[in-house]
Amino acid sequence: MCVYALCVAELPQYLYEAGWCAGGREVIITQPRRLAAAALAARVAEEMRCPLGTAVGYTVRFDDCTSADTALRFMTDGMLLRRLMTDPTLARASVVILDEAHERSQATDILAGLLKRLRTVRPDLRLVVSSATMDAQAFADFFDVPPPAPLPPAPASARVGDETTGGSENDSAHKSAAAAGVRAKASSARLTFNEEEDGEEDEVVQAALRAAGVPRGRGATAPSLASDARVAATSERAAGGDTLSLAAASSRIPTARGSRWDNASVARAPSAPLLTRTVVLRAVGRTYPVTRLYRKEAVTNVIAAVVETVLLVHAAQPPGSGDILVFMPTVDSIHEVARLLPLALPAAWGLPSDARLSEEQQLIIAPLHASLPLSRQLDAIEPPPLTKRGVAMRKVVLATNAAETSLSLEGMTTVIDTGLVRVRMFDAVTGLDVYAVLPAAATSAEQRAGRAGRTRAGQVFHLYTPAAAGALPRRNLPDVLTTDLTATLLSLAALGVPSPVNFEWLEAPAPAAVMRALESLYAFGAIDAKGALTSVTGWAMSRLPADPKLAAMILHGVKHGCAREAVAAAAVLSVDGHLFTACAAHAGDLPRGKAAAALESLRAIATEDGDVVAACLAMQAWARAGSTPAAAAEAHIQLSVASRIQSVHRQLAAVTTALVAHVRDAAALGSEDASAWSADDLLSVAAPLDVTALRRAVAAGCIMQLAHLTPDGTHYRCIRDGKQLALLHPASVCAKLRLRPLWIAFAEVHWSTDLYLSHVTRIEASWIRELASAYLDTPTVSAVSSANIQVAPLLGAAQPPPPATLTYRTAAQRKADAAAAAAAALRDLFSL
Repeated sequence: MCVYALCVAELPQYLYEAGWCAGGREVIITQPRRLAAAALAARVAEEMRCPLGTAVGYTVRFDDCTSADTALRFMTDGMLLRRLMTDPTLARASVVILDEAHERSQATDILAGLLKRLRTVRPDLRLVVSSATMDAQAFADFFDVPPPAPLPPAPASARVGDETTGGSENDSAHKSAAAAGVRAKASSARLTFNEEEDGEEDEVVQAALRAAGVPRGRGATAPSLASDARVAATSERAAGGDTLSLAAASSRIPTARGSRWDNASVARAPSAPLLTRTVVLRAVGRTYPVTRLYRKEAVTNVIAAVVETVLLVHAAQPPGSGDILVFMPTVDSIHEVARLLPLALPAAWGLPSDARLSEEQQLIIAPLHASLPLSRQLDAIEPPPLTKRGVAMRKVVLATNAAETSLSLEGMTTVIDTGLVRVRMFDAVTGLDVYAVLPAAATSAEQRAGRAGRTRAGQVFHLYTPAAAGALPRRNLPDVLTTDLTATLLSLAALGVPSPVNFEWLEAPAPAAVMRALESLYAFGAIDAKGALTSVTGWAMSRLPADPKLAAMILHGVKHGCAREAVAAAAVLSVDGHLFTACAAHAGDLPRGKAAAALESLRAIATEDGDVVAACLAMQAWARAGSTPAAAAEAHIQLSVASRIQSVHRQLAAVTTALVAHVRDAAALGSEDASAWSADDLLSVAAPLDVTALRRAVAAGCIMQLAHLTPDGTHYRCIRDGKQLALLHPASVCAKLRLRPLWIAFAEVHWSTDLYLSHVTRIEASWIRELASAYLDTPTVSAVSSANIQVAPLLGAAQPPPPATLTYRTAAQRKADAAAAAAAALRDLFSL
């Protein structure tokens, strides 16, 4: 096993060259997000000069760009979990690289436990855990890698060239790993290596060292270093193998395992043999200086502050000086900024709103978030077009935390950091999965700032004060400690793990959270009373690429003849964002006539049946009208959201059709009769949707997320705990139209100043026992309040920047004056 912190685009290529893909073997590289997997695969394929999908490919949800010849396979960690269900030994894999392990997603933590167990039966399988900011010691401890033993100081005679070995006393980043040091000065230090007589060096370690820029072979010469480089190497015998811990202060450091320094002798513990199987590598990659600026005063309206800062930076910096990356907390906030920027852009240059802007004055605005189609995400990382003068237009990428890691966004020199992130928190007592906007962790702030210094010196504008920066939590908690475990335990059950309690976790989740997840799976019929996966329903749920509640929704549909309605509802609930213009964040900013028309259009289609029914009916009407932008505008639905729902709908329909055909043909699956399962004409829009069947399907999927109206008609009481009170989300069609159904199922919970239920559907109380008869005896579970959750304030109202902040930009000013004024405004707003 190798814990590695270097470029994951290079390491697979070195492994390929070293023969780890020979004989039909493959190297698997995981990423936490679809975009990262696809983008890295494309980059590596380009560097290897092969078509994407041949020797190099990627596998993500709904998209498999691989072939029988694929040797380097990039995939999301969730897809590797699914691969283990059908290929439990990863028979073709020779190396598995878990990248971006610091994010500690549920899938990453589960994979770590599964792969550790797999290596007991496949000792030939090599595992690499990689990240730029992970807690390497936690992974080292988990994989039974002991910490490096202290070594005696290096002898004074150890030299490289004419330099005496030494170590920087204030180099705290490497004190814990460095007991002996070798100092290499910049220009012409020369190191040569000889092979040891006791065996060949491990190829995975060789590849890792080559990716770090380590010269290999006899007589290799270290590259020129821009500054001093210090390397400390210690090794000790580990159980089942030897361990090397290497800490390096440069991405180009000469060192080796299994080699002898000809011009320098490094002190070793006398009993420590050479490394044979396990290595821990730490290296700090090369970055450029980044100037970090903080707001002098706290921001009260995040959206307005982002728009203002983007415009000021754009006006202050000359054309071709680099692009802007903005970290936003939510998808809605991204689309709101994308809507406001073009409206406010002329004022940044002192021009009237209807003025024609030159190419240099324009902005390329590119949203980037996980719910976008993969093609749209890839478009966001493409370089901007050139002007007629050959200068790159400035691009603004509006991203969620998906852009913090994995992706290389070329040309970014300015980062605007809101300091906020949308997180999902599971309250094991109430059983609610709550979304909230919270302050990002300090490690996230470091990652975001680092994006400005990848290719040249840059700057980051933090939209919070230095005092707020000092109060940020150090790290985000692992997902297994904060989010719902239902999907994770379903995967474990499908993989044959007998008990999640006895599973070897990196960090074990709370027993209450495990029990809540098991309750949900039992209510869905995915597991039996003993916790084992049910032979048909559970197996089918585990194969559907959807959240368990959506999978349960779809399977209810195929069992009860309403698969078309169930898949349509699942598609709507799979996409972030509001379909109806009247419910969108910018609805309050619409001209009075357009706002009234949007609301009237909503009244024409929405009823007390709720959000999901209204969205499904609107999507069917749009499909009948040809799914055109003009039809979307006429129906007052948001084209971007409608397009994403349509894409997911098609993908879920294809997967469901194939799954049902397989289940019906596989008589050996179990005793449950699946002969009546049906998934015909899932995309048909000819016949109207059965609204009652659609509502029942939603209730089946959200059976653990039900609520009823309180007697005074002001709140909803969640029945799982019988105590938690909540409000309808302001963007719900029921809230917009002031409708109050008596019983509802809700798909999401949001926390700000209160608890809000979104994506609601009216249900009948009589359905509850019928849909979950095996689980529900009484529809209450004891609980305590979630009032102790600490959250950030709500985002400010979505309004354009106040005109007063733009008064220094007048139409009479010239371009240079506008740039100087914008730079002065930035100095007024931010400080080091």
